[in-house]
Amino acid sequence: MAAEKGLKQEKANGKKDVSSRSIHLPWPVLVVNFILMAFIMIAGFLYTQRQISRIKTEKINELRAIATLKMNQINAWLQEIVDDGRFLRSVLNFGSMFHENRGIKQQSENQKTIASWIRAIQNFEGFASIRFLDGQGQLLWPPGPRQVPPNPEDIRIVRAILATGEVSLSDLYYSRSLGRINLDLRVPINLNPEKAHQHHGALILSIDPGHFLFPLIQSWPTASPSAETLLVRREGDEVVYLNELRHRRHTALRLRHPFAKKETPAVRAARGEVGFVAGPDYRGVPVLADIHHVPGTSWSLIAKIDQDEVRNLVARQQWVMYALTLAVFLLVTFSIAYSWRRQQVSFLRRQLTIDAALQESENRYRQMVEHQGEGIGITDREEKFIFANPAAEEIFGVTPGSLTGRNLKEFLPTDELSRVEEQSRSRGRGEKGNYELRIRRPDGTERTLLVTAMPSPDTQEEASGAFAIFRDISDRKRDEEKIRKMLAEKELLLKEVHHRVKNNMLVIGSLLQIQVQRINDPKTIMVLQESQNRIRAMMTIYEKLYRKMDMTHIRLGEYFSELAKSLFAAYNTRPGRIDLETAIADIELDIDRTIPCGLIINELVSNALKYAFPNDRHGRIRIEFCEITAGDGDTARRAPSKLALQPLYTLTVSNNGVPLPAGFDISTSTSFGLQLVGMLAGQLGGRLRASSEAGTEFRVAFPKMQSK
Repeated sequence: MAAEKGLKQEKANGKKDVSSRSIHLPWPVLVVNFILMAFIMIAGFLYTQRQISRIKTEKINELRAIATLKMNQINAWLQEIVDDGRFLRSVLNFGSMFHENRGIKQQSENQKTIASWIRAIQNFEGFASIRFLDGQGQLLWPPGPRQVPPNPEDIRIVRAILATGEVSLSDLYYSRSLGRINLDLRVPINLNPEKAHQHHGALILSIDPGHFLFPLIQSWPTASPSAETLLVRREGDEVVYLNELRHRRHTALRLRHPFAKKETPAVRAARGEVGFVAGPDYRGVPVLADIHHVPGTSWSLIAKIDQDEVRNLVARQQWVMYALTLAVFLLVTFSIAYSWRRQQVSFLRRQLTIDAALQESENRYRQMVEHQGEGIGITDREEKFIFANPAAEEIFGVTPGSLTGRNLKEFLPTDELSRVEEQSRSRGRGEKGNYELRIRRPDGTERTLLVTAMPSPDTQEEASGAFAIFRDISDRKRDEEKIRKMLAEKELLLKEVHHRVKNNMLVIGSLLQIQVQRINDPKTIMVLQESQNRIRAMMTIYEKLYRKMDMTHIRLGEYFSELAKSLFAAYNTRPGRIDLETAIADIELDIDRTIPCGLIINELVSNALKYAFPNDRHGRIRIEFCEITAGDGDTARRAPSKLALQPLYTLTVSNNGVPLPAGFDISTSTSFGLQLVGMLAGQLGGRLRASSEAGTEFRVAFPKMQSK
């Protein structure tokens, strides 16, 4: 009560002290505030200048990147067109349809063939129009009056094409007949089949640059009110703008500037300059530009942006930084003053509430520990309990409050002392322990505990004891032992079942062997021997299950090899005449699917030994078993559509002996063995396929996951 009254009195005195004292900012705080203000202003100015430089650099890099990208796209487009022309020159052969200087043969069939070629080229490549000219510029296609004299311009174009003999592109020009800007692909063509290495005509394909080239040039990948791309070329002492401009209409091949305007980026590009430049554009507006020459053409590409746009970005950044600097300064000044006053007022209030909070926290955690269902205890260096909750006292079988002060070793059998000492040494190294421990209660009963112990540091930060959690797992251990005994009994019983099944099959096989010895009919003997082989295939599985710890799965490599070798021995195959090859993945398969697989191998290998190598013929039998992923490989492509979409196992039996007869259909085969193989494949949920591409191959593909 006296301590409580003293605390209340101290709290009241603190409130009176705070309310009676006027709080002013001391001069050191003002000096610090002034220095901080100067630092903020200098830092804001330097950061603003850095941001301005960054914005300019980013814009320049953006111009360069966009110009390079568009130049590469244009170059790729032009190269693609030229490659198309070379392809057409290599595949088109009009020697049988044209005679030099005489045009198209009059046969309608040739005209239809040429017309179909023209339509195919236009539909596939998107050319606007196509013309054939002979060596004198005479129009051969589209067909028209033959008496019309050649166009002088066509004569000049054809002569230029034939002079080089190479596929080429014209420059951009305005076509009056088409009423638009045009670009021609010029392909030399051999019209005389008797002169295979000479060109006597030309194929001129019209390309509309408005479909790809101009939209590409006029597009801009980022939002910008002034940025655009120009395509220009030099004509004499003038620069010609080849595309429509963003800020002026009807300029393509019409707008020209004399070389006297030396500072204009377009003029500088026409003079051969490349790289970053600055100057007035066609509007007289100062711009930043990046110039690239388009390889293989007379064109120059210019990516530009108004300098005012860059300055506006810089100005906005400056105002933002100035406003931010001022806001930071005001915020810091206000925060210093406010925090100074607040800390003086709230100091005593915090001190008064700390003790209450600590007491409340201690009570809360004490209740949690005392009502915890698991035992919790704290021990010292000598393993003496210095704290134990009620659950720990119940686990150790002592009366409430009597576990504290007792040593843990009092409850341990002799053989458990070494384990506790080892755990104590591990905690001394700062390690956490998780182990099982047997204890003996005062009433003589033993319990098994699961202990989780960690070091409990003292004031010297040295591991002086342990904080431990005890869980009573005696009932669980007893149940585990019962289950372990039951499993051992069931495994023994299952082994006995497999052994008896194997013995019964052995008896059946022996009876069949006795019957074989008493029969003279070769067909009946063969049927009985095949039945023996099938029984032997299943008997081998049960023999392996009997000898294995895991009685649900069989390792296929060992089983398949042993089965095949037994079949070689059953058919008295002379060593070295027929080789056995196996490529079996290291896979274990459940017994429900191993038996069908073994029977399939039995039937297919038996058939191969009986029929594939007549007249003492040498050869090879190969057995493969592997796993493939969904849609992977030739096996998945051959599988039915439902199987090809999931992981598969594939079993393949092949030989290089006598192939299957022509027209063989496995679905209509009358052979009992092949019918049995088909039924077994269906039992696996798969499909049987046969082929005779190189000998004989039977392949069964079935799902990896067993259907339920």
